[in-house]
Amino acid sequence: MIGQWFPKIGVRTGEPGAETWACDPFHAWSEFFADFGVYDVELVVPDSFVVAATGVLVGAKDNGDHTRTLGYHAEDVHDFAWMADPEMEVMTGTAKVEGGDVEVRVYYRPEQEAFARRHLYAGIAAIEQFSAMYLPYPWPIMSIIDPPPDAAGGAGGMEYPTLVTTAADHAIARPGIHVPEYVTIHEVGHNWFQGMLASNEGREAWLDEGVNEYADAIVLAKLYGERGSLIDWMGWTAEDTHALRAAAAPMGEVPSPIGTVSWGFVDADAYGEATYLKTQAALRTLEMIVGRDPFRAAMRQYVHDFAFKHPTGRDFFASLQASLGGQDLSWFVQPAFYGIGGSQLSVRSAECTPKHDPRGVIGDGKQRKIITPELAPDGEAWACSVIISDTGTVPVPVDIELRFADGTSQTERWDHRDNGHWFPIRFERSSPLTEVEIDPKDEVLIDDDPVDNHLRLEPDPSASTRAGARAAFWTETAMQVFGL
Repeated sequence: MIGQWFPKIGVRTGEPGAETWACDPFHAWSEFFADFGVYDVELVVPDSFVVAATGVLVGAKDNGDHTRTLGYHAEDVHDFAWMADPEMEVMTGTAKVEGGDVEVRVYYRPEQEAFARRHLYAGIAAIEQFSAMYLPYPWPIMSIIDPPPDAAGGAGGMEYPTLVTTAADHAIARPGIHVPEYVTIHEVGHNWFQGMLASNEGREAWLDEGVNEYADAIVLAKLYGERGSLIDWMGWTAEDTHALRAAAAPMGEVPSPIGTVSWGFVDADAYGEATYLKTQAALRTLEMIVGRDPFRAAMRQYVHDFAFKHPTGRDFFASLQASLGGQDLSWFVQPAFYGIGGSQLSVRSAECTPKHDPRGVIGDGKQRKIITPELAPDGEAWACSVIISDTGTVPVPVDIELRFADGTSQTERWDHRDNGHWFPIRFERSSPLTEVEIDPKDEVLIDDDPVDNHLRLEPDPSASTRAGARAAFWTETAMQVFGL
């Protein structure tokens, strides 16, 4: 696998009259920032090797010494990579996009044929979905290389224009466990956010990696359904965004903002969690705030407006705001992308007491009297108080659902942007409060610990009863099988 192997074309950036060259060195957590060009490349390789490369094969010549000279041509790309292997086979298919067909090739070792079929399906679907969502794929070919995990696993999971490497071929990745497909979709998706937009990966890695993660989740959900977009196997389901968030460290423990330059992160874990996962969660949350359809239309407009122009984070947010009617997003963008932490919502307290007339010592002098509970008995109504808190750094409007003993419910909205870190809810009802749930539709993906978003005022033993029944069943079954 030959990548990052030749001098790159730097990018001239800045306002007219104040341009500078952007030529940062390569960094282990990032990639080169390079400009677009037209490439004509000749490769001299052993004639027994299968070769894949950026662009289209335009010529092949037998040199008579057990080598061939292969000529490749690629237009409007910012990089060129290639692979040579004597044992690879090729599986092909076609992606249908506006403006023409795209040939999709998967390169694989024979023992990986079953996974190659999955990668081919995912690659074709990814090209078609990303093309429909943002901008038609502009090149005639996509090469997907599936490196053998036992021999070249380190080459897996990498993106170049018109050529990507995939990964995750493993015995436990059974059909229905979409991790191999996820890797292919993610790497193919880079051909939009890294291949066409080509922002400065060293200085704003999130603008490629994180935005791509956001888009990957949409494609996975379209292909495999919302609930089982990452895993749908033997009754187990997992959605992409939530599964990745659950596996990551809490956002409050990452000491670097999303908008940190790649070499400025404290370590590789902080780079990955902020650049990939927090960015995805922040964009999903912002999408829920402004509305899914308007946000996705704004994302489409951004890609249309800045394809092949090297956009910056400032361009990205300005484009979103313009497409969303000029609404100010800085109240969310600034803390979410340029500060540390996330939301930290929780139910601080919740209680209901029977409503009654005032009790205690009332009045002065001759008018003074003591009102006891017998004189002011409990009525049929209930006085309730709920306090919602957020000790995080990113304010997000959120719904709070209140459920009552009579089966009814009501929803309160905490706008959150202008009224501090706690929100009181006080009301009277004919039925007592039984449950409080923050964000019942699970829209605030940037919330750090959703476990404390739900409070039940009265215990419900049904879950533990079901768990106990299952444990008893499997214990008895094991005893019968082993004759105990």
